[in-house]
Parts: sequence; C-alpha cells; structure tokens
Amino acid sequence: MAAIIIRRTWSRWSVQQRIFAVLLVALAATAIAAGISVSLAPARISFSVANATTSRIPVEGSPSLLNSFYNLTLVANNTSRRTKVRFAAVSAQIWYSATGYVLAEEVDAAAALPGWRSPRDVAGVAVWAEYGQYDEKANTAASNANKTGKELDAEKATEQDCRVVVEAKVRFKYGLAVTMPYNIRVSCLHVNFSSSANVSAVQCS
Repeated sequence: MAAIIIRRTWSRWSVQQRIFAVLLVALAATAIAAGISVSLAPARISFSVANATTSRIPVEGSPSLLNSFYNLTLVANNTSRRTKVRFAAVSAQIWYSATGYVLAEEVDAAAALPGWRSPRDVAGVAVWAEYGQYDEKANTAASNANKTGKELDAEKATEQDCRVVVEAKVRFKYGLAVTMPYNIRVSCLHVNFSSSANVSAVQCS
C-alpha cells in the first residue's frame, strides 16, 4: 500500500513539473516573439533635400535649344541603432504648384544605395527632373509664346517654394530576420531651387 502511495505522489509531482515546464516554454516563446516584433519594427528613416538648383543643357544637334532641369541631392539617414535597411526603389516628384509637378528620373537603388545599409548610415543620391526647353536665340516674348503653361509655371517655380515628394520601398533587417517590404512616402516642403535661396538642407516628414 505504501509503495502505491509513493508512486501516486511521484506521479502527481511529475504532472506539476510538466505543467510548470509548459508554462515556462510559453512565457519564453512570448518573450522571444515580443523581442522579435520590437526589433523588426520599422526603423525611422529620415529624408532631406540638399543642393537644390536648376540647370540648362544644350540639346544635341541644336545648341541654341536648352533642356531645363531641376537638380537636388536626396539624403537618406537610417537613424536606427541596430536595424539595417535595404532600398528596393526610390523615386521623387517635384511639385511646383498645387496641381502641377514633374516626375524625377527614378533612382537606380541597386547602384546608388547598394546592399544593406548599416545603422546610423547616411547616404546622398543625386536626383534630377527635366521640366522644359528654352530657346536661347529667341527673345523672351517669342520664347514664352511657344511654351506651355506647365513649362512657364515650372520656370517660375525656380524662384519660389516647391514641394518634393519622396517615395521609397525598403526592407529592414535585425540579425538574421528580415521584414516584408515597407512603402515610405514623405513630403519635403519649402524647397527653393533658386541659387540665392539654396542655403541649407530641407527636412522631410
């Protein structure tokens, strides 16, 4: 009879141990999942616009015709202390009015921002957008008569504030874990492409 009691006591204690072990495993799994979730939360990537200027380049075969361009440097700053970031695509729009904009040439992210960017990494990428054509020989009145409203508005924008909209598709990496792609869209306000106002970088939000 005593032996039976001992076996039953040991059996009950074994069940308690198993329950305790299961609880410990569950708590550990929850903690690990929470840690991964926090670590893989998207890092804050800060964008800014620097070196905003305009330029005119002669058209090949017609030196009196000049193509007009917006030029800027797009600065991407991975402010995370631990998370790496990889850029799959980067593009920009330059809004010179409430309804008018030009699309910048898409950035070759694989070449300009290759591989996984380290935490605290800051990278600058040259961006440009063509907004019109200028006839150097024609006088101002004749030249303006041949331009579209969009081209005239764009030229006026070189002396006033513009809005640069940046779009990026990125992945984040923490250790060996990699997130799904995230789409980021920010606006950079009060970007002035006139040389006299090109003083400091404009932060995006």
